[in-house]
Amino acid sequence: MIKQTLGSVLTRPTVSVIMPCRNEERFIRASLASLLSGSWPPAAMELVVVDGRSTDRTREIVQELVRTDPRVRLVDNPQQVTPAALNAGIRAAHGDIIVRVDAHTTYPREYVAVLVRALEETGADLVGCGEQPTPANDGVWARAISLALSGPFGTGSAYRYRRQSGPVDTVPFGCWRRALFDRVGLFDERLLRNQDYEHASRIRKHGGRVFLTTEAHIRYHPRASVGALCRQAAETGMWNAFTERLHPYTFRLRHVLPGPFLLWVLAALALILFGHGSTRTAGALMLAPYALANVLSSLWLSLVSGAPQLAPLVAGVVAAHHLAYGYGICKGWLLVASGRWRWRLGQPGDGLPQPSSESAGA
Repeated sequence: MIKQTLGSVLTRPTVSVIMPCRNEERFIRASLASLLSGSWPPAAMELVVVDGRSTDRTREIVQELVRTDPRVRLVDNPQQVTPAALNAGIRAAHGDIIVRVDAHTTYPREYVAVLVRALEETGADLVGCGEQPTPANDGVWARAISLALSGPFGTGSAYRYRRQSGPVDTVPFGCWRRALFDRVGLFDERLLRNQDYEHASRIRKHGGRVFLTTEAHIRYHPRASVGALCRQAAETGMWNAFTERLHPYTFRLRHVLPGPFLLWVLAALALILFGHGSTRTAGALMLAPYALANVLSSLWLSLVSGAPQLAPLVAGVVAAHHLAYGYGICKGWLLVASGRWRWRLGQPGDGLPQPSSESAGA
């Protein structure tokens, strides 16, 4: 039914929106509703929900929509990991264009239209919208975390602070022509995290272009506590090491610098705590440039947001985020060096690109 309906629409490209999910009963109804009420012609769109065998009411909610809206389909993901869900959704999709979304997010009405228009007008191979970090609640720490991730000093992800459309090295979620996956392959199912960044890097490696459009923004809710944010940063840093080991073309200096930065801070603190006189002064001077840059950046973000009282908290969040990320990077490369990283990888799927994907040794 959906395939026939999609095939009958000639005026616009047909779009398959793919939503990986697992245990998202709190958010998935609103997320799906925002997409189904969007401006893209209903007859030219399908929504493929790929569920990782949820144990809450997620599947029940989706099945209700399947019965009432022919655009919605439910696909099973027995592996219960994101890259396998993405690949299953792409294989099941009928559309000319693939749009990936997240069940934890609501989308502006023009979301799909903006992405498809940018894909067609720019000729890029991958297009995404900007993210707007939004506090998960009204607490001061949640607000400080959101501010910390909204500036270039706090995060290297340009799509969280760029206000002008243009080329980037990665985007959140994504929009692709279906034919692209025949050319560069599907997502690497070994990468339980970071699979989207690796795929964007693979596109660029094959001469493709990645483009950020700021015509629309999606609301991104960072972790609400500093502890949760730091755990996420440490995991991301660790998986960056694994990704670069598997796929050297994903290397970016910004993904490595937090590791040496952590070691630099530890060395400076050792001098301050255990040194004497000029040694302690040297340790303090080692930390001074970073501290000054952090304070100025955090103060500027807080002033712009109209909450200057949050500046000290923002600076603390930024420092904690950088140190946790650095810890993750160091841990990841130590696991790679010891050979103990492989058991953390997912099972390889059949959509991997052949060049360099099997280059990992120990």
